Amino acid sequence: MPWWKRWNGGWKGILESIGLLAAIAYAIVNYFQWSDLRHNFQSTERAWVKIDVAWPPAPDGSFGIQTANFGKNAALAVRVHTWVEVLNKQSAPVLDESGNHFVQAYGLLFPGDTDTSSVGGRAALAGGPAPFTEREKEDITTGEAYVVVYGVVTYHDQFGYHWTRLCDWKSYLDTPAHGTANALSCVRYNSVGDGKITFKVHVPPE
Repeated sequence: MPWWKRWNGGWKGILESIGLLAAIAYAIVNYFQWSDLRHNFQSTERAWVKIDVAWPPAPDGSFGIQTANFGKNAALAVRVHTWVEVLNKQSAPVLDESGNHFVQAYGLLFPGDTDTSSVGGRAALAGGPAPFTEREKEDITTGEAYVVVYGVVTYHDQFGYHWTRLCDWKSYLDTPAHGTANALSCVRYNSVGDGKITFKVHVPPE
């Protein structure tokens, strides 16, 4: 019997295996294409909430937080958590999210909504603001210290839970020495992501 007749069944099995592998590869490619399309659609249509710091003209311990939704969907259960640090110009921010802090709550932010709320400086254990001391104000004014405000805004929309981290810093010394602050970790803190973030609730001491 010629060899091609003897291998007729073998070739059929090989071709069937190749066809099966091709079908699996095609399904995998389609899945990743669909995942990319779904991710791109969500990124385009979801809510995007950001926060910015409005600095006062003098270091009095107060500042404003501007919250804005520049996405295409409403943001629900928006919570803005903010912390403040006063640091020697040689010191890097600690960026400790476990400490006592202020929380601003919004039930709903529609696309294009913007709100600016004044927030006191550091949050005291009793829940109120802890103003800058006179020494801190002097050091900030002379450039020996600088102020760091950092925060996390959490929210959700029809696509799930999201968060945005912001860190901004300011030296009130009116010279190019502004750049001498050790604030690189503050710059790296800025980020966005998906998923739930929870923060410890601080109960004021009795």
